[in-house]
Amino acid sequence: MTKAEKAKEIKDKLECNHCKGIFSGSLVQALKVVYEGRTTYCSEACRRAFMRERFSKPIPNRGACLGCDKEFFSRRDAKFCGMKCYTGSKQFTEMLADARNKSMTPYSIAKRAESLRRGEGKPCLECGKNVYAKKSEKKKKYCNKICYRAYMAKRFDRQIASPDQMALPQGYDGFLDRSLLSCTVVGCDWQGHHLSVHMNTSHGIKAEEFKRAAGFNKSTGVISRPLAEQLRARARVGVAQDPSFWGVKGLPDGFVRRDSLEAKEHRAKARALCGAGPMRECPNCGLVFQQATPYGKAIYCTTVCRSITYESKRKKSLNLQEKNS
Repeated sequence: MTKAEKAKEIKDKLECNHCKGIFSGSLVQALKVVYEGRTTYCSEACRRAFMRERFSKPIPNRGACLGCDKEFFSRRDAKFCGMKCYTGSKQFTEMLADARNKSMTPYSIAKRAESLRRGEGKPCLECGKNVYAKKSEKKKKYCNKICYRAYMAKRFDRQIASPDQMALPQGYDGFLDRSLLSCTVVGCDWQGHHLSVHMNTSHGIKAEEFKRAAGFNKSTGVISRPLAEQLRARARVGVAQDPSFWGVKGLPDGFVRRDSLEAKEHRAKARALCGAGPMRECPNCGLVFQQATPYGKAIYCTTVCRSITYESKRKKSLNLQEKNS
């Protein structure tokens, strides 16, 4: 019997690698089992559950959160259960006020913003090194990504914990700011500098699959801080000098940009550092509320008020259509 014939024979009795149930799969799945020795799953839910268990480790109980007094679990000795509790705490408010006072200059905010548009040198918020920001880089605050991760890790990731039901790194910036990275696979005590290479060579998990399962950006190098500094000091040669190689001029056809957990975490940190927004008046209930961030314009105080207003408009539109008909 050939391998192709064997694949056709086992197509309707494949075994799920997670729940161990027998299911009828596709011919492609059967061919991968026969030719490549791959494992199969009866559904996407089983595949995700298997990957979640593979990357999970027991998470210790850290007691009551200093913000909400609720019991939480964390891989490190954290004080707050999440970003919301930490950014609403007195500790964060004092840290933010102190950072803003240190960044103020004798000039007004308007004059300072005007000077940044022409390009100038300013100190990195993490290491203090003078960094020149061009006109197109007026929002540049750090000399490189290494300093950015260290700055964010000191103010966020070392104070909060991940949700206990998620087997993910304990804050992405804090995780990559270490001198040695540790493996997230159960029973593996490896520590080193290049976690992606370790996952591939020791556990057979490709870098792209590991980053997707753990929530990293696709372009993030899962390496320790010393190795990142060493790689950054190398001379840029070959494709590293050509920006078009990395697709910065446009996305290739069929490419879908993935919104990773790391990117969402960075956006949450940026919103927390920018402070609260202006006062608004809800058109539904008339309540005066403070917008969460200075970005955009919030119209309603809650999603409930927004839903009530939308439903009212929808009913008026239906009544008008009935009268016209």
